[in-house]
Amino acid sequence: MKKSAISLALSDISDEFVLEAAQPKRRSPALPILAAAACVCLVLLCAFALRAGDPSGIAPQPPISGELTVTIPLVDKDIGSPINEACMVAFFIYEGRFYESYDAAPIALRGEKLGTVNGSIDEWSSPTDYAELSGSIGGDFYAVEGYDPGFLLCKDLSDGEVMLYINNRGITVHKGAELFDEGFRLSGSYASVTGMSRYDWFYSTGNFTDLTEHRDVLDAFLAALNEGTFVRTQDILPEGASNVYDSLESHHLYFTKPDGVKVHLRLLDGGYVQPDRFRDVCVQMDKGAFDAVTALMG
Repeated sequence: MKKSAISLALSDISDEFVLEAAQPKRRSPALPILAAAACVCLVLLCAFALRAGDPSGIAPQPPISGELTVTIPLVDKDIGSPINEACMVAFFIYEGRFYESYDAAPIALRGEKLGTVNGSIDEWSSPTDYAELSGSIGGDFYAVEGYDPGFLLCKDLSDGEVMLYINNRGITVHKGAELFDEGFRLSGSYASVTGMSRYDWFYSTGNFTDLTEHRDVLDAFLAALNEGTFVRTQDILPEGASNVYDSLESHHLYFTKPDGVKVHLRLLDGGYVQPDRFRDVCVQMDKGAFDAVTALMG
């Protein structure tokens, strides 16, 4: 697992564009995407939603009592900013959703063909080029067996695997279960678990700790993770810190499911867990269950 300055920076998108909103659980965007916005160098490309009477692309959210949700918006403030080749991440737009590359998985997970993307987006594309079935990669894409196509899709890789693509923009989240249980279907369904320190991850030492035998600790961790609530990453930054990765990240945790899908979690000091590819949010969970897992990794 090689990590470069570029890949680290891609994980460090600014959090100021995540909007807190009190709204009904798992509410979908009001209208399909008509276009998308480019990003500044070394940050995530974000799909650009257009809604009547709302040039910002973010629909007003009605307040409800007793439930605070966090919305990862579709729009980025730097619409049309010049970018270079290093900025591009593998993504495509399908049915108004933004799918970013996640991880490789066995080709047996490839389901029915859903469409073909044109691969027309590059670092010089204008916002109007970001349309349905556009993307930075081209070719056929498929459903993923056993998963909601609104959450995961896949494309073929040349080595007999598929690359998973995850819908990580324009969504509203409240509890961890919405992502880990309903999305990844992780609870009670993992074959192995490994962990490593931030030092070992950053320097690619290959020093993993096998945690699989500690099922009681892991099951308690997942139960607490599902019950935890999402918060904005920017809200947990220590005073004077510019990002959580340099200031709070302590461990990485990898759950491998029986079907070969891997779920990568970043563990942040204080009892916070950030799922990979969800840079703007993290889950605040029970600290006792959190500490029990980190103690296994030293």
